[in-house]
Amino acid sequence: MANALVTGAAGFVGRWLARALAERGWDVTGAALEAPADDAARAVRWVCGDVRDGAHLARALDASRPDAIFHLAGVTFVPAAGGDPGHTAEVNVVACARLLGLVRERVRAGALDPVLVVTGSAEQYGRHDDAELPLRETAEQRPHTVYAATKVAQEAIALEAWRADGVRVVATRSFNHSGPGQAPHFLLPAL
Repeated sequence: MANALVTGAAGFVGRWLARALAERGWDVTGAALEAPADDAARAVRWVCGDVRDGAHLARALDASRPDAIFHLAGVTFVPAAGGDPGHTAEVNVVACARLLGLVRERVRAGALDPVLVVTGSAEQYGRHDDAELPLRETAEQRPHTVYAATKVAQEAIALEAWRADGVRVVATRSFNHSGPGQAPHFLLPAL
């Protein structure tokens, strides 16, 4: 059986991912501020705390002994990110750097060698002229929001961990997604 750690597991995407992994036979540990109280949450071992806290992240790693880490925790609502840039940087960048540091220690010690998925955003690309469309993955990143800038920084830190220490990192740039359970302040649920 494979072990997974999902940070932000109580969030919109995290809940769907944790459920899907558990249904496929993974042993799932969810890291979140608090565990949700729905039926799907019962299939997850919860380690509750603040992702900005290194001790919380260490507990989550030690509890899960993950083969894969899905780092989904973050400030995701663009207006909220812009409203408190410092908090957004702490959650989206510093927490990721702490997690990577803890993973690096364990990789160096031979204790773990997980694949770590760092979730970015299409917002990282910013605005491009029509002549440049459709964008390729190699398109220049031109962040226009605090949220996008933190996702660029998070990706850079993750890729540095791969280059320097061989941490197996997959950096994504997800485009808009919506569905049941998404908070009503996001555009599609608000419509």
